[in-house]
Amino acid sequence: MTTSLAAFLRLLLVGWVVAGWARGAERLDFVGTVEDPEGKPVPGATVFLHTARPRKGPAYLCPSCYPDCGRYGRTGANGRFRIESVDGALLFRVVVVAEGYEPGFFKDVDAARGPWRGVLSRSRQPVPSEHLVRGRVVDSRGDPVAFAIVEVQTYTQGSLVTGGVPAGADAVALTDEAGWFELRAPPPVTSVSLRIEAQARAPLVVENLAPGGTEKKFVLTEGVSITGRLVRNGRPVPDVVVGAMSADRMYRTQAGGHEVATGPDGRFLLVNLAPNLEYHVYGRLSSLTNLGVLPIRRGNPGGDGAVWDLGDWQIQPGNRLAGRVQLSDGKPIPAQALLVIDREDAWDTLAIELPSDGRFEIPNLPPDEPLSVRVALDGYHLARSNGSLDWLNPWRLIGRLPEDKRDLTILLEPGDRKTASADPDLYQDLEDAQPAHLPLCGVERALPLPVGWEIEGTVRDADTGEPIADFEVLPATALTLRGEDLAWHRRRLVQGRNGHYRVGLPPATTRAVVEVRAPGYLPARSPALQKGRARWDCELRKGRRPAGVVLDDQARPVKGAAVWCLAPGDRGMVSWQELTLRVGAGVIRAMTDEQGRFELEPRSGDWCLIVLDEAGFACVDRAEAGSNVVVRLRPWARVQGRVVGPADYEGAVFVWIRRTGTWERLENGGFGAPLIVPDRSGRFEVKRFPPGPAIVQVSIPTRLPSPPMEILEQVFQRRLDLPPGAEVDLGEMRWEMPDSHKTHDR
Repeated sequence: MTTSLAAFLRLLLVGWVVAGWARGAERLDFVGTVEDPEGKPVPGATVFLHTARPRKGPAYLCPSCYPDCGRYGRTGANGRFRIESVDGALLFRVVVVAEGYEPGFFKDVDAARGPWRGVLSRSRQPVPSEHLVRGRVVDSRGDPVAFAIVEVQTYTQGSLVTGGVPAGADAVALTDEAGWFELRAPPPVTSVSLRIEAQARAPLVVENLAPGGTEKKFVLTEGVSITGRLVRNGRPVPDVVVGAMSADRMYRTQAGGHEVATGPDGRFLLVNLAPNLEYHVYGRLSSLTNLGVLPIRRGNPGGDGAVWDLGDWQIQPGNRLAGRVQLSDGKPIPAQALLVIDREDAWDTLAIELPSDGRFEIPNLPPDEPLSVRVALDGYHLARSNGSLDWLNPWRLIGRLPEDKRDLTILLEPGDRKTASADPDLYQDLEDAQPAHLPLCGVERALPLPVGWEIEGTVRDADTGEPIADFEVLPATALTLRGEDLAWHRRRLVQGRNGHYRVGLPPATTRAVVEVRAPGYLPARSPALQKGRARWDCELRKGRRPAGVVLDDQARPVKGAAVWCLAPGDRGMVSWQELTLRVGAGVIRAMTDEQGRFELEPRSGDWCLIVLDEAGFACVDRAEAGSNVVVRLRPWARVQGRVVGPADYEGAVFVWIRRTGTWERLENGGFGAPLIVPDRSGRFEVKRFPPGPAIVQVSIPTRLPSPPMEILEQVFQRRLDLPPGAEVDLGEMRWEMPDSHKTHDR
């Protein structure tokens, strides 16, 4: 139900006063100084108490709802200020502004610790008005809203959207007493998205604001409120933390983030939430551990001023999760390792410290919502054999807990999280890619994936005709009629026995390919098989494993080098800087041992070996490799340069350096390297790039009128031959505005 916000607040005011301030907290003066980086006083600075939280215990009110929030003081000629009689039991977020200085934001300021000192940075050089996002924040009556915080969510640079702060840009601003603010957004920034917050107002998210142009006006309203009473066995439950988040977790509509604790009467009140959005209201697990669980309440409170009253919200029994975390190397769990439970439909996390034997037991987890489970432990990552592994975010398991589970076994392998890169074959049905709606499991059992149809067949030795005793079959969805573009389903890999196999495909797959592998044989891959044609028999031919040794440029063995066996059609992304290839399921990989030796599974077709290591890079095709190859690494080259375009161009510019030769065939087949964004002066640097033939390209975003879309148009290209270990300065790479770009922009 909804009621008038003002009327409801009048009814609850006495209750909140009793719950929030009947603590007998000491009142004291908040005093301190504001200084510049040289320690000189800053006169005329405004010191503003923005939000607060209790030093100890739960927060019964929202961060900006405490009476002291919104109070401020000003510094005198000596830089000192005083704000009289503030609550000594609170920690404040303090905002300081002064002419000629950048705004200062200070968390958890404790007035009870004596005189406080805040240091402000001097303002940077002014920029032209066309490089400013300028606006005014007002309330629903048109009155200015002072001390509103205006924070940049994202920066757009052509077709690139990022949360990182570009050179020379501002990340946050504060409105003055007339409600005005300015944010610097110089080129290559083309637009920004903002989040605006103020005391006793709902937050506002505004998208696609371009620098320059007319000044904008932004209206903050009171928003909506959510209230209710928590009960258990008919009695009110105090000190449970309740929060609300918008159902759409994208930053564009994300609202809420406020959490409050229930008072002695079990009631809670969440205020100043953005109106006309659907919310998930939840109870924080850490405050409910010994009580039960609150089922998430979902709903839209309505427009400004509305109050959504949940009534009596019953705490219910939750489900129990128990099991063990194991390390594949047999070592005990190190101290301070954490098991972390995250809720997908709530801003809620529960973390427990693991004992040396890795055993854990957690009561009262929600039974009807997806949970993710991760282990915070440096030097290890989740093994791919964990049934509920999220292939898109392979640092976590994801699934549901429909009943008590006491045997969850989570297996970790040595290596950091970068080793467990996301699967680039993202065309997979939900069950395969993110099994959020299936029961949670680790390595103790296989994930029960739904099967739409099956492929079966026989596998024989091509020379003898005898059935092959042990082999594995990996299925893939064929994205094209001929099956050149594949999305592998690694969860559906099956072990074949005595020459026979049967493998299941997702219900949504209408065309599939299977690959058969067996020790000592070359793999075989089927043509694209249509749904309904459910049989493929094959013969495997014996073949040798690609093997060899990796040496550095001084002919010394290289330990721990990553060796990949790639073929045209393999898809993924390379990061020279991180020494990683994010590849699909069909790609074979090995690491060199103490003597620099490696051995790979056989692979049919046209393939090459790629080796990445701090010591250098190597790319060896099949004709060179043979069955026992010596791979000599070539030290990385370092490349830098400066992009220079037309003086009046203020859009985004991207640099792409790509290899030619064998690697070029891989790129054409689906491999790529990330784009480089130069700094404001046009300079860029690549600290690690493979030596040999390469091409450097400069591109700019161009908008096509029909169909309306944005593309990257090449405006510069140069061929390179990078010597091993060289530091190459490309100098100025000048480009002119293409006619097509001018035409499209008109």
